[in-house]
Amino acid sequence: MHMKKICRRGLEYTAQSRCRKGRKRDMKHMEKDYLTNLPSRRSLYQYYNNLDESDRVHGMFLDVDNYKRINDFYGHSMGDRLMVCIGKFLQENAKGFPARIGGDEFFVVLDGKMTEDEVFKL
Repeated sequence: MHMKKICRRGLEYTAQSRCRKGRKRDMKHMEKDYLTNLPSRRSLYQYYNNLDESDRVHGMFLDVDNYKRINDFYGHSMGDRLMVCIGKFLQENAKGFPARIGGDEFFVVLDGKMTEDEVFKL
């Protein structure tokens, strides 16, 4: 009877370890958006919270209007392609930290040294 308890505890410990490993794996997936490969909302919060108080930044919010219509008319695969294109555009052109924060929403923490004209050119 005593051996069963030890084995049982060992199995419980193994199950808990597997659960923790699964959570760590899920956390890694949460760091990046699965579709655009941009940082996720969670990563955006971490990035912002790690900024120094003296850092000057600009924020840019981007919401894709009528995204549901694109999905409904052209199909979800075309809507996904649009999200990927927007993600690539932001990665290549935005001087800062772009993130996908929702289905059709993006946010970019822009370098505070950018001029007003540079921000508007994006």
